[in-house]
Amino acid sequence: MRKLPRKGSIHGVVAKRDRGERSTAAQFSKLIHSDDRALVELTKRGIGPDVVVHLAEKLRVTPANFVGYIGMSRATLDRKQRNQSVLGLVESDRLVRYTQLWKQAVHLWGSDDAARQWLTAPEPALGGVSPVEYAATEIGSRQVEDLMGQIAHGIAT
Repeated sequence: MRKLPRKGSIHGVVAKRDRGERSTAAQFSKLIHSDDRALVELTKRGIGPDVVVHLAEKLRVTPANFVGYIGMSRATLDRKQRNQSVLGLVESDRLVRYTQLWKQAVHLWGSDDAARQWLTAPEPALGGVSPVEYAATEIGSRQVEDLMGQIAHGIAT
């Protein structure tokens, strides 16, 4: 089991929580702002499980539902958080896929709120399924990316 790097000790529960939130936000930001080469390396090393929860919160989807989209159970996520171990290659890859969809949606719609609304609402062009649900497979993810590209270029869907 791969472990997350240990941090120096911090006194106080609030300080620990705040530091964890900052490091999770920093890791999420790194996923959003990295180029493809860096994303490959980050994916191979494994992504921290708290990033799953962070993205689920951004989407306002329960972590219990969101973990299913990346192919893991809530119990596995809880265990990885408790043990401070990173996601495996497949789960990390799927999580990176979702962070890239988030990035593209925020860019397209101009805000987190608008991106969240579009990603989680039923989409007629996807058969009435929300883009976040539809993207649970690689081909579905590519179709969501293509749809956002069509919307960005004013192509009717």
